[in-house]
Amino acid sequence: MRKNFWQFLGVAIAIAITIISCHSLPKPHQVTVKLSGWGGSPVEQKLLKQVLQDFEAKHPQIKVKYEVISDQYMDVIKTRLVGEAAPDVFYLDALEAPFLMSQNVLEPLNNYITPEFDLADFEPTLLDSFKYQNSIYGLPKDYSTLALFYNKKAFATVGLNTPPRNWAELRSYSQQLTGRLNRYGFGEMPELARQVYKITAFGGQVIDSQDDATFASPQALQGLQLVIDQYRQDRSSAQKSDLGTNSGSEMFVRVRWRW
Repeated sequence: MRKNFWQFLGVAIAIAITIISCHSLPKPHQVTVKLSGWGGSPVEQKLLKQVLQDFEAKHPQIKVKYEVISDQYMDVIKTRLVGEAAPDVFYLDALEAPFLMSQNVLEPLNNYITPEFDLADFEPTLLDSFKYQNSIYGLPKDYSTLALFYNKKAFATVGLNTPPRNWAELRSYSQQLTGRLNRYGFGEMPELARQVYKITAFGGQVIDSQDDATFASPQALQGLQLVIDQYRQDRSSAQKSDLGTNSGSEMFVRVRWRW
């Protein structure tokens, strides 16, 4: 099941509940639950707001406080877990889930899932990403495939007519766009979930059949070195934090000159 997940190159996101925060919930008539997540599109944020409003209307004794962590998301979450200040509920990438599930910092959801809550509605592969030792720690929020978008107008300006067909062309095109337009030629998402395809392209793996991390193998590093060289040596790529945006889509549409 997990191999199919990597091949699909999807990113599932779970909502997990921390043991630390659950034990410290206040006991007045109205309880406040803190939900943390990364930023999404305006459409997603609007839908989430409606879901939370509907939930609060159905459960008036519960107030949900929603917080967006726009940068260094997992670093913030892990730091708060260590400091016993983690949110009660938070988004969790499928790649990060195995470590946190194994550290006994997440609350298993088995006892909260009632027969009316149909787990069959979820894709088995995505659901399995948040299972550990016969317990389920999260539910898939969404998933997506990866695609390369390019600006035809910008390409035409520098004499390029087609998208890059290989790694060499991607790097070359990025350098040309950066040099002639004085704008970053490529937007990079550094999260591991967005780099799996580069790892597998050179014969590497993220985990092996024993669920041990293997993304530091020579094959995997060969793919990841592309990201480092393009960002540090060529200076022809940018991360969302470099542009002050919250997502790859915002980074693509925003015009931003290089520093």
